[in-house]
Amino acid sequence: MRKVWMITVAFLLAIVIGGASASSASFVSPENDSKMNKNHHHRHHLMKEKAEELMNQGYTKEEIFMGAMLSKKSDKRIEDVLSLYKEKNKSWEETAKELGVDNEELEKIKSIQQWGKFVEENREDVIKQLAAYSNTKVEGIEAYIKDGYPLHFLIGAAAVGNLSNQSLEEILKYKKDGKSFHDIIKELNIDHMALRDEIEKFQNDVKKEVENKQD
Repeated sequence: MRKVWMITVAFLLAIVIGGASASSASFVSPENDSKMNKNHHHRHHLMKEKAEELMNQGYTKEEIFMGAMLSKKSDKRIEDVLSLYKEKNKSWEETAKELGVDNEELEKIKSIQQWGKFVEENREDVIKQLAAYSNTKVEGIEAYIKDGYPLHFLIGAAAVGNLSNQSLEEILKYKKDGKSFHDIIKELNIDHMALRDEIEKFQNDVKKEVENKQD
């Protein structure tokens, strides 16, 4: 369980500290040319070390996640954000206010964190739902994950596939060609609001499936 969170936090730190956009960073392909692949893994390793370092300083995985998101939103170092968070008696509301991040943005960040926690706790159910949603076998989804595609990316790619009437495999081919998420959305003429709604629909459906199992 800790390993899953470490990978997620390291990925986010790579975006924040590396200065890349979330979309372009998430579309770095494990099968791209060897130089890009080597640099990607090197940066990912460094960010994993950064996450480990922060956890060894006493910060929780949730605090590191929130700190990384606010770091990106405010263009501040994650260390400075977490230090400010301590000064504000561990209040994210006060920390965000000091950084100039409004409540609406803070709630979006919290929502992302809550979804990440849900996926962590219900990973098997999310994979099964994604397989059904993308008309892919569970083994196929697990193979993509083993190949280095994050689960959250596969969900977004599947949503793009549904909106463009293409399979998940076809969307992943764009990634293998080195195209960014923004490039793919633009090329396929995907409306951003429609994509957001599609992903939210998937999230709601899988949450209902989990709730029904618990009844």
